[in-house]
Amino acid sequence: ELVVSVVAMSKSKKNVVFPDELIAQYGADTERLYTLFMGPPEKEIEWSEEGVRGCYRFLHRFWRVAISIIERTSGTAEEPDPQNFGAKEWEIWGKLHATIKKVTEEFEGRLALNTAVAAIMELVNALSQYMEDPKADVRLLRRALRDTILLLSPFTPFICEELWHRLGEGKAILETPWPAYDPKALEGGEVEIPVQINGKLRARLHVPRSLAKDQKALEELVLQSPVVREKLGGMRVIRVIAVPEKLVSVVAK
Repeated sequence: ELVVSVVAMSKSKKNVVFPDELIAQYGADTERLYTLFMGPPEKEIEWSEEGVRGCYRFLHRFWRVAISIIERTSGTAEEPDPQNFGAKEWEIWGKLHATIKKVTEEFEGRLALNTAVAAIMELVNALSQYMEDPKADVRLLRRALRDTILLLSPFTPFICEELWHRLGEGKAILETPWPAYDPKALEGGEVEIPVQINGKLRARLHVPRSLAKDQKALEELVLQSPVVREKLGGMRVIRVIAVPEKLVSVVAK
């Protein structure tokens, strides 16, 4: 259990802040989240009211995303099927399992919980964007939200227990097993790779994730792509800069 007793800032600067006033204004979940998001517990960190407000805004956003998904997936009980995933689905599936892996490892190892919180925030951002797609897989939406609530629950137990209840899960969160990540989810699927030619975006290729992680393989795949070769229009390739899983820039003349 994570116990937050004091928002302990820099003692040397004599700016220690007690949590009562923060809880009264922003709620206990915000106070807990900010305390754990500030940084490693062994370091002195100067308190920031803007940081508190940022955590407060994040929880409000998470609530809106969660409620929207709960309403959209009402009556959905089936698990998502990765065999039917498109590129967007694989991106969310991989992000979900990478986040589970990250948060689990932080709890079991270094306890750098600020990085665990940051990973969950990134997952919520990705989920928020994906749910805007009218063709989004409702089974994936529900599963991703379910696991995200579990991941966030040690940090913000009150909001997560309420959302867990609204999601329709029978047991309480504390009676539910921690989610496990699937190593295959970290490798499978496709990644959209923007391709620039002489600084201008000329193509977007969907590349198998296993190849997108390999710089040389990514370079070769892009140069062999019919779309890229057409855009080159006979120009001679001078240099290729490949950033795995991010982008490929081709310099040609």
